[in-house]
Amino acid sequence: MSVVPTSTLPKCTRTAVIDLLFMRKHALTQTQMLVMYHLLMLKNWAKKTDDEFYIILSSKIESDLKLHPKTVEAALTQLKKLNLIETKRCKVAEWNPNRTYRGVAITELGKEYNLSHYKENEYQLARELEKENEIYRVENDAIESRNMELETKNSDLELQNRTLKEHLKADQELNRTSIKAIEEKKELEERCRKLELENKKLKAQIEITEPKKETSKEKNLEDFRKKIVREYA
Repeated sequence: MSVVPTSTLPKCTRTAVIDLLFMRKHALTQTQMLVMYHLLMLKNWAKKTDDEFYIILSSKIESDLKLHPKTVEAALTQLKKLNLIETKRCKVAEWNPNRTYRGVAITELGKEYNLSHYKENEYQLARELEKENEIYRVENDAIESRNMELETKNSDLELQNRTLKEHLKADQELNRTSIKAIEEKKELEERCRKLELENKKLKAQIEITEPKKETSKEKNLEDFRKKIVREYA
């Protein structure tokens, strides 16, 4: 099993800022405060995992702060008990894929440690950015909620639009059927009109033909009467 030598790791921050109010609030000793500050500075030089944990070796803390191993472990245990830090075992493939190392993350409570005297502008900017991020998050949630409402309304409008289109299509089909019926009725009426005209013409021709027939019959009767008279005269 390979061990990462402490001499190959970056050196820690050379100065320390002690927050006395933080120290009194959590009833920490000077040694615990020193370890706490050392952990707060991990972001400047320690290896970071994907889930916001920083890899730290106990031997590194002991070497940097010149503390006894038991003292370091006792301080870490107390800080974790007070919910100022979180720890878990993490793998570092490039160091040793078969070994796990201690990962440390500062909790929200631990981040109350006042670092304003250390890179004050950066600390203040970080706080302001956190506030802005919270504002943006609330606004984003409101926008997402509004978008969901609009999507729901849009879905309702699309449904109404489809319904209206179906009704319009049905009305158009009914109109086409009605127009066709009207056209067929007009066509039928025109045919009836033409038949009536033909009927009138036929009647007129019949009326002209019948008097001629009657005149021919009368002439024949007169000729027959004259013939009889000649024969018996």
